[in-house]
Order: sequence, then C-alpha cells, then structure tokens
Amino acid sequence: MSNFSEKVVVDKKFVIPQPGIETIPVATLASIDVNGSGLDGGGVLKMTAESTIGGVLVYSAYQSVLTLLKSEAARKEGTINRAQQLKLVASTAVEAGRTSAFTMVVASALVALMPWLAGPLTLFGVVGGGVMATRIANQFWLLLDTDQQEELKAAAEKAKVNIGRIIPEDRETQLATVPAGA
Repeated sequence: MSNFSEKVVVDKKFVIPQPGIETIPVATLASIDVNGSGLDGGGVLKMTAESTIGGVLVYSAYQSVLTLLKSEAARKEGTINRAQQLKLVASTAVEAGRTSAFTMVVASALVALMPWLAGPLTLFGVVGGGVMATRIANQFWLLLDTDQQEELKAAAEKAKVNIGRIIPEDRETQLATVPAGA
C-alpha cells in the first residue's frame, strides 16, 4: 500500500479529493436519532450529539464515494488492486470522520443553541448538496473512458439533455491534497 501512497502524492491524476465546506450545511442537518426518542426530550446536548454523529457519517460517506471513484482509475490501470483500493477507501473515510468531528460538534451546537439557523442552513444545504453531487458526477465522468463518454453524450443528446453544462468538454481535473494517513 505504501507504493500507492507515494504514487498518489507524485502522480497528480491519482490525488484523492477531500470534502470541502459544501459538506458542512448538509452534514449539520443530518441528525441520527440514536435513542429513538424523536423530537421529545434530550435538549441541546442530545441534539448536538445526534447531529454530530450524523454529520460525521455524512463526511465519511462523501469521502468514501470520492475516494472510490478516484481510486478506481488507479485500480483499472493496475497501480493498485481491489484490496488496496478498499483499504484506501476505509482509511480516508475514517480520516474524514475524525477530522470533521470538531467542525460538526461546533456547527451542531450552534444549531442546537440557535434553532433559527436551521432555515439558512437548509438553503445552504441545497447549494452544498448540489456542489457535492456535481463533484461526484465530475469524478464519475473522469473515470469513464472516451467511448463511454461519447455514448453518454449521444444518449443525453437523444434525450434532449444538455450535459455540457454539468460536465464541460474542456474540463481539467481538479486536484486536492491527500488526507493525512491515506
């Protein structure tokens, strides 16, 4: 696995993207009702804890998808095998969860203390969710070979869907840093 770690740092086409600030509003509003009490009881501490857990899971899941899509190209090229890929996905997901925990505690506590923030966060969440979906779509697009891209373009044109606005023709790969411990 160390070979791939070095390859990720050296070969820019295998750099694993990280979740950005677009994830915060979506993750903050993703509460998981741990004790099954619904909206009753628990107060600020319970709401903060449940929202933090949900947020960390959102960050981890988003990182998993980004890592899986980006590392699939390396797996197809034979740079890594499936077991190494899965280990990379797991390690980056855990790292994303660990590094997002403090942000999620703060954001969740703010919403628990000031419930009126849920409205603006919902609006920002729609935008953030759109950015997240676009980043995933772009990573998926970059994973496709030229023939698959052409087939998708033809199918979209036949269905009268303009995918050029979503995935531009001249799009260059966006690079990000590799999470620590990956």
